[in-house]
Amino acid sequence: MVGFIVGEEDDMTGSTSKGEATRAEIVRAAAGVFAAKGYAATRMDDVFRAAGLSKGAVYFHFTSKADLARAVVAEQKQRWLALTTEAIAGGATATEQLASMGELLLKLMSSDSSAWNVVKLSAQLAAENDEVARTVAAENDPLRDWVSVVSGVIARGQSDGEFTGSATADDLAALVVGSFDGLKTVSDALDPADSRAFARRGALLVASMRSMLVAP
Repeated sequence: MVGFIVGEEDDMTGSTSKGEATRAEIVRAAAGVFAAKGYAATRMDDVFRAAGLSKGAVYFHFTSKADLARAVVAEQKQRWLALTTEAIAGGATATEQLASMGELLLKLMSSDSSAWNVVKLSAQLAAENDEVARTVAAENDPLRDWVSVVSGVIARGQSDGEFTGSATADDLAALVVGSFDGLKTVSDALDPADSRAFARRGALLVASMRSMLVAP
C-alpha cells in the first residue's frame, strides 16, 4: 500500500492545480455518498467508487473517513459563510441584512441539497460513538457558525434601536436559525415529495422574522 500511495503522490503532485482538483472531486463525491447513506453506513470503498479513483489516490488526500467528513463539512461551511458575507454586504440596515440572510437560508435549503445535508452530516458525526467523529462535529458545526453570524447582525440592530426587547442577541439568533432548521425537518417529514412546501412555509418565516425581534 505504501508504495502504491507514493506512486499516486508522484503522479498527482506534478501539478498543484491537478492535486487540488482531485481533492475537490473526492470531497464532492464523498458529500454525495454521506448524503445518500449517512455517515455510519458509509464505507471508504463507497467513496472510491463514487469518485472513480483508486484507494491510493483518496488516501493521499484523506487519512480516514472522519478526516474526509471534516473536509466535506468545512468546505460547505466555508461556502455558506462566503454567501452570507455577500448577503450582509448588500443590506444597509440590520433589518435588511437579516432579511437577506433569511432569503439565503431559504434558497440554500430549498434548492441546494448539500446545504441541508451538511447539517445532517454534522449531527450524525456528533452522535457517533467515536471520539474523532465527535471532535470533527464540534470543531465544524455549521449551525454554530450560522448562529454566530446572525447574532452579530441582531446585536447591530439592537444597538441601532431597530430591534427591541430584553432577549440577548445570541438567544434570538438561536431562535431564528433553529426555526429554519426545524421547519426544514418538519416539512420534509410532512411533504417529502413536495419541495415547494418548505419554500412556501419558509417565505412566511422570513416575512415574520422582524416581528420576532421587536417587542410589542
